[in-house]
Amino acid sequence: MTYSTLIRRVVCCSLLVAVSPFAFGLPEPGDAAPDFQLQSQTGSKVSLKDYKGEWIILFFFGDHSSDEIGLAARNLQRDLAKYNAFNASVIGIGRTTPESNRVWAEKNELTFTLLADPDQAIAKAYGVPAEVASSSGNQGIYEVIVAPGGKVQLPRIAVNNIDGESTSLLACLQYFKEHPGHTDGP
Repeated sequence: MTYSTLIRRVVCCSLLVAVSPFAFGLPEPGDAAPDFQLQSQTGSKVSLKDYKGEWIILFFFGDHSSDEIGLAARNLQRDLAKYNAFNASVIGIGRTTPESNRVWAEKNELTFTLLADPDQAIAKAYGVPAEVASSSGNQGIYEVIVAPGGKVQLPRIAVNNIDGESTSLLACLQYFKEHPGHTDGP
């Protein structure tokens, strides 16, 4: 194992140690990702199927009220070109409205898609615990990496190191690119 591979594994797994997502009944790697059709901040309907053949980072959050969620979203935006290099799209899904997402996207200069899930139906379909989906702190951030084939690659709950979260997600994408067929994470 090379040093860079070791570092990527450590970074990718660093946030997974704090909370095991499977303890919450979250989808497991290899499960089909639940489809959805939700309204975006621009008013258009967006479906998981619209992203067929791409990696997808689903970024679930409760609402826009915390600095931690704003920081995580801005970091995803900062690294958007890096996600695009992996043929990956970032999609935020919150207990919000399309209008509140539009205002928040403008305020934070976010160009990735934000979807409104006001009744948390999609959050529930992905196994996001109600207390996580409704939280406005950093425990209200949950992520799923969906592989190009539409399967859950890695579900995870971010409970600390929000500033390094995007870097960790990119390391995970790099690992999965270098290890096709792995569904258990690094």
